[in-house]
Amino acid sequence: MGLDNPIYFEPGIRWHKVAKAPKNRNNALAAVDPKGRVVIPWGVREHIARVVRRAMARPSRRLIMTHLGEPCIVVYPEPEWEKVEEQLRDLDSRPGPGRAAARLIQGFAESVEVDSAGRVVIPGHLAEHAGIKDKALFVKLPRGFEIWSPERYQEWSKDVKLPEGLRL
Repeated sequence: MGLDNPIYFEPGIRWHKVAKAPKNRNNALAAVDPKGRVVIPWGVREHIARVVRRAMARPSRRLIMTHLGEPCIVVYPEPEWEKVEEQLRDLDSRPGPGRAAARLIQGFAESVEVDSAGRVVIPGHLAEHAGIKDKALFVKLPRGFEIWSPERYQEWSKDVKLPEGLRL
């Protein structure tokens, strides 16, 4: 996995790697500038590139940000968001809580583009929802990642209990 195997979102736009490195499984902290821009940490960009390859989709620099009711921003690469939209269409066809959830998730969704420096602008309403000001904590998920305020993540994680029967 040296320079002969670059990480990229779109052909011709390469994320440089300097040496072989193990898969980064950790959360990552990044600074948010006054304009709401944040550099997506290298390990998260690598993770998103793997998610897109797994979906056998055409690489893209577009990410979709929304919230699912928790105090964070959920981010999907475009190919994964298309799968989420299919599920939302199914929910929207039925009256009740499913339709309300679809309305919430779709209503807050924002498409953002990763710039050549690996940065995205966090939309103001989503940053406010998540309490993100000057620092952002990136938490990887199987289909994307979340962006948290470090303080809110620490507070939220105190109450997390593993489901019964979960064997790791």
